[in-house]
Amino acid sequence: MPTPWPECQHCRSDHAPQRGPYSLYYSPWPRDGIHEESDRHIGIPQDGRHHGHRSETIRSKLEAKGYPTQVIHLASKRISSCDGCERPGEGCNYRTIPCTKQDDMTAIIPAMIEADILIYACPVHAFGTSNLMQLFLERAGVGYLRFNRPLANKIGGIVIVGRKYNLGNVHDQILNNMLLNRMIVPGSGFPVLVHGDESTRSIPDAEEIVALDQLLDRLVEVSASINTQMLRTEWENERQLISRARQEP
Repeated sequence: MPTPWPECQHCRSDHAPQRGPYSLYYSPWPRDGIHEESDRHIGIPQDGRHHGHRSETIRSKLEAKGYPTQVIHLASKRISSCDGCERPGEGCNYRTIPCTKQDDMTAIIPAMIEADILIYACPVHAFGTSNLMQLFLERAGVGYLRFNRPLANKIGGIVIVGRKYNLGNVHDQILNNMLLNRMIVPGSGFPVLVHGDESTRSIPDAEEIVALDQLLDRLVEVSASINTQMLRTEWENERQLISRARQEP
């Protein structure tokens, strides 16, 4: 299957070589135990230095509800940084076509587009969004999503994990990212902010358990009840809208 992204004649020559075809349904492990009778799929881009404990908990809960779920472990993926390859010195924001770098983003983006529900699971590092998640959000947004907002009307949820500090600010950043991409983020009660470290992660906290369960229930209910085909899917890029507004008298 050929890459859907058009070739760029301006990219630097030191890009990674072509990696071949990709699958629209992307998972880093065999799909044992997944309930195939459901036609709705859930993707969880997850930043963790190892396979995340919380993301596996989320996956098991969703599959118990009959939703096939794929966890994308960003730590095991090759994601290049944005380096302004089309216009050196000006940055990737000035690209007019999607990114043509051949790394694992060419599989992650189609998997997200194919999913019905997207859950971003992110740890707090250095009082902010972790480096891997930040790189993923920037590369996905600048390189692919901003051209026609293909994640519009996806149902979105957020899970933030950290020791004690700044979990709410990281949650707000990812929420703004989802809203920018026209995703539907339903309210479900308290945000899922999971506190703790390696020594305490197995200690149950009733409020966090309830918040996570309510989030997953709400995502599934909203996804099952909304006919997204009735919603607008074609969205112009914000830069085009702003440019047109400036030209109007």
